[in-house]
Amino acid sequence: MSWWLDAYMHHRGQPYYLGLLSAADLHGSSQQAVQVAQVLTDRPTRPIVLGRIRVEFHVKKGVAETPAMQTQGMHSTLAVSTPETCALDLVDYVACIGGIQRAADLISGLKPVMSVTGLRAALKADTRRAAQQRLGFVLQTLEWPPLAAEVAKRLEQSDDVLSPAPPLVLQVGTPIDGAAPSAQPWNVIDNIGLRNLIA
Repeated sequence: MSWWLDAYMHHRGQPYYLGLLSAADLHGSSQQAVQVAQVLTDRPTRPIVLGRIRVEFHVKKGVAETPAMQTQGMHSTLAVSTPETCALDLVDYVACIGGIQRAADLISGLKPVMSVTGLRAALKADTRRAAQQRLGFVLQTLEWPPLAAEVAKRLEQSDDVLSPAPPLVLQVGTPIDGAAPSAQPWNVIDNIGLRNLIA
Protein backbone atom coordinates (compact mmCIF):
# COMPACT_ATOMS: atom_id res chain seq x y z
CA MET A 1 0.00 0.00 0.00
CA SER A 2 2.77 2.46 0.89
CA TRP A 3 3.97 2.85 -2.67
CA TRP A 4 0.78 4.58 -3.85
CA LEU A 5 -1.03 6.09 -0.85
CA ASP A 6 1.24 9.10 -0.36
CA ALA A 7 1.14 9.96 -4.08
CA TYR A 8 -2.64 9.49 -4.14
CA MET A 9 -3.24 11.86 -1.23
CA HIS A 10 -0.89 14.48 -2.63
CA HIS A 11 -2.65 14.24 -5.99
CA ARG A 12 -5.95 14.97 -4.19
CA GLY A 13 -4.37 17.86 -2.32
CA GLN A 14 -5.28 16.33 1.06
CA PRO A 15 -3.11 16.26 4.16
CA TYR A 16 -3.14 12.81 5.75
CA TYR A 17 -1.40 10.34 7.96
CA LEU A 18 -1.74 6.64 8.62
CA GLY A 19 -3.24 6.30 12.09
CA LEU A 20 -5.20 4.31 14.66
CA LEU A 21 -4.75 0.52 14.37
CA SER A 22 -2.47 0.88 11.34
CA ALA A 23 -0.11 3.25 13.14
CA ALA A 24 -0.17 1.21 16.35
CA ASP A 25 0.82 -1.83 14.31
CA LEU A 26 3.74 0.00 12.68
CA HIS A 27 4.88 1.20 16.12
CA GLY A 28 4.91 -2.40 17.39
CA SER A 29 1.63 -2.48 19.31
CA SER A 30 -0.92 -4.89 17.87
CA GLN A 31 -2.54 -8.05 19.18
CA GLN A 32 -3.81 -9.18 15.79
CA ALA A 33 -3.27 -8.65 12.08
CA VAL A 34 -4.59 -5.31 10.86
CA GLN A 35 -6.97 -5.95 7.97
CA VAL A 36 -7.76 -2.32 7.10
CA ALA A 37 -5.50 0.67 6.57
CA GLN A 38 -6.88 3.55 8.63
CA VAL A 39 -6.04 7.01 7.33
CA LEU A 40 -6.88 10.34 8.96
CA THR A 41 -7.48 13.31 6.68
CA ASP A 42 -9.23 16.67 6.68
CA ARG A 43 -12.42 15.88 4.72
CA PRO A 44 -14.81 13.02 4.05
CA THR A 45 -13.25 10.55 1.61
CA ARG A 46 -14.74 7.35 0.28
CA PRO A 47 -13.08 4.05 1.22
CA ILE A 48 -10.82 2.42 -1.34
CA VAL A 49 -10.80 -1.31 -2.04
CA LEU A 50 -8.04 -2.72 -4.22
CA GLY A 51 -8.09 -6.49 -4.18
CA ARG A 52 -7.39 -7.50 -0.58
CA ILE A 53 -6.42 -3.98 0.40
CA ARG A 54 -9.05 -1.77 2.04
CA VAL A 55 -8.33 1.81 3.02
CA GLU A 56 -10.81 3.68 5.23
CA PHE A 57 -10.63 7.41 5.88
CA HIS A 58 -11.54 9.26 9.06
CA VAL A 59 -12.01 13.01 9.29
CA LYS A 60 -9.92 14.94 11.78
CA LYS A 61 -9.60 18.69 12.12
CA GLY A 62 -6.02 19.96 12.04
CA VAL A 63 -4.47 16.94 10.33
CA ALA A 64 -1.87 19.13 8.62
CA GLU A 65 -0.64 20.43 12.00
CA THR A 66 -0.67 17.04 13.74
CA PRO A 67 2.75 15.53 14.56
CA ALA A 68 3.51 12.73 12.13
CA MET A 69 6.65 10.95 11.02
CA GLN A 70 7.91 9.50 7.78
CA THR A 71 8.30 5.74 7.64
CA GLN A 72 11.79 4.37 7.30
CA GLY A 73 12.94 1.45 5.19
CA MET A 74 10.00 1.46 2.76
CA HIS A 75 10.09 1.93 -0.99
CA SER A 76 8.19 5.21 -0.78
CA THR A 77 7.29 7.90 1.73
CA LEU A 78 4.33 7.34 4.04
CA ALA A 79 3.18 9.75 6.76
CA VAL A 80 2.38 7.93 10.02
CA SER A 81 1.16 9.41 13.30
CA THR A 82 3.74 9.60 16.04
CA PRO A 83 3.16 7.13 18.90
CA GLU A 84 1.82 9.94 21.09
CA THR A 85 -0.56 11.23 18.40
CA CYS A 86 -1.65 7.64 17.86
CA ALA A 87 -2.50 7.32 21.57
CA LEU A 88 -4.65 10.47 21.47
CA ASP A 89 -6.45 9.29 18.35
CA LEU A 90 -7.08 5.82 19.79
CA VAL A 91 -9.04 7.22 22.74
CA ASP A 92 -11.00 9.59 20.49
CA TYR A 93 -11.92 7.13 17.73
CA VAL A 94 -12.82 4.16 19.92
CA ALA A 95 -15.86 3.36 17.79
CA CYS A 96 -13.48 2.57 14.91
CA ILE A 97 -11.15 0.28 16.85
CA GLY A 98 -13.34 -1.78 19.19
CA GLY A 99 -13.76 0.27 22.37
CA ILE A 100 -11.76 1.99 25.07
CA GLN A 101 -10.37 -1.25 26.50
CA ARG A 102 -8.75 -2.03 23.18
CA ALA A 103 -7.43 1.52 23.03
CA ALA A 104 -5.85 1.05 26.47
CA ASP A 105 -4.32 -2.28 25.41
CA LEU A 106 -2.80 -0.70 22.31
CA ILE A 107 -1.53 2.31 24.24
CA SER A 108 0.09 -0.08 26.70
CA GLY A 109 1.97 -1.60 23.77
CA LEU A 110 3.14 1.85 22.68
CA LYS A 111 4.93 2.52 25.99
CA PRO A 112 8.44 1.63 24.70
CA VAL A 113 8.20 4.26 21.96
CA MET A 114 6.33 7.05 23.76
CA SER A 115 8.08 9.99 25.41
CA VAL A 116 7.14 13.07 27.43
CA THR A 117 8.60 15.29 24.70
CA GLY A 118 6.56 13.56 22.00
CA LEU A 119 3.41 13.73 24.10
CA ARG A 120 3.93 17.43 24.76
CA ALA A 121 4.11 18.07 20.99
CA ALA A 122 1.00 15.97 20.34
CA LEU A 123 -1.00 17.76 23.05
CA LYS A 124 0.07 21.18 21.80
CA ALA A 125 -1.14 20.39 18.27
CA ASP A 126 -4.32 18.59 19.28
CA THR A 127 -6.80 20.62 21.31
CA ARG A 128 -9.53 17.96 21.63
CA ARG A 129 -10.09 18.35 25.35
CA ALA A 130 -12.20 15.21 25.75
CA ALA A 131 -9.49 13.12 24.08
CA GLN A 132 -6.89 14.63 26.41
CA GLN A 133 -9.03 13.89 29.48
CA ARG A 134 -9.60 10.28 28.47
CA LEU A 135 -5.95 9.77 27.54
CA GLY A 136 -4.84 11.19 30.90
CA PHE A 137 -7.13 8.77 32.70
CA VAL A 138 -5.84 5.82 30.64
CA LEU A 139 -2.19 6.79 31.26
CA GLN A 140 -2.86 7.08 35.00
CA THR A 141 -4.61 3.70 34.97
CA LEU A 142 -1.60 2.20 33.18
CA GLU A 143 0.56 3.72 35.95
CA TRP A 144 2.71 5.98 33.79
CA PRO A 145 3.11 9.04 36.09
CA PRO A 146 5.37 11.20 33.86
CA LEU A 147 3.08 10.93 30.84
CA ALA A 148 -0.10 11.35 32.88
CA ALA A 149 1.42 14.42 34.56
CA GLU A 150 2.11 15.96 31.13
CA VAL A 151 -1.55 15.60 30.18
CA ALA A 152 -2.67 17.02 33.53
CA LYS A 153 -0.41 20.05 32.98
CA ARG A 154 -1.91 20.66 29.54
CA LEU A 155 -5.46 20.39 30.89
CA GLU A 156 -4.66 22.79 33.71
CA GLN A 157 -3.30 25.34 31.24
CA SER A 158 -6.52 25.19 29.22
CA ASP A 159 -8.99 25.11 32.14
CA ASP A 160 -11.87 27.56 32.02
CA VAL A 161 -12.66 28.14 35.68
CA LEU A 162 -15.72 30.23 34.87
CA SER A 163 -17.56 27.37 33.19
CA PRO A 164 -16.44 23.98 34.50
CA ALA A 165 -17.42 21.15 32.18
CA PRO A 166 -19.58 18.24 33.37
CA PRO A 167 -17.81 14.90 33.85
CA LEU A 168 -17.12 12.75 30.79
CA VAL A 169 -17.82 9.05 30.64
CA LEU A 170 -14.82 6.98 29.64
CA GLN A 171 -16.76 5.06 26.99
CA VAL A 172 -19.71 6.70 25.26
CA GLY A 173 -22.77 4.48 24.87
CA THR A 174 -22.09 2.34 27.94
CA PRO A 175 -24.50 2.63 30.91
CA ILE A 176 -23.23 4.49 33.93
CA ASP A 177 -23.78 3.92 37.63
CA GLY A 178 -25.40 7.12 38.84
CA ALA A 179 -23.27 7.07 41.98
CA ALA A 180 -19.95 6.63 40.16
CA PRO A 181 -17.53 9.43 41.04
CA SER A 182 -15.39 11.16 38.43
CA ALA A 183 -11.66 10.52 38.55
CA GLN A 184 -9.61 13.67 39.02
CA PRO A 185 -7.92 15.64 37.60
CA TRP A 186 -9.39 14.15 34.43
CA ASN A 187 -13.06 14.64 35.33
CA VAL A 188 -13.73 11.23 33.76
CA ILE A 189 -16.15 8.57 35.02
CA ASP A 190 -14.83 5.04 34.50
CA ASN A 191 -18.11 3.51 33.36
CA ILE A 192 -16.53 0.24 32.17
CA GLY A 193 -14.26 -0.51 35.13
CA LEU A 194 -11.07 -0.14 33.07
CA ARG A 195 -8.83 -0.59 36.09
CA ASN A 196 -10.19 -4.09 36.63
CA LEU A 197 -10.10 -4.98 32.93
CA ILE A 198 -6.41 -4.22 32.48
CA ALA A 199 -5.22 -5.43 35.88
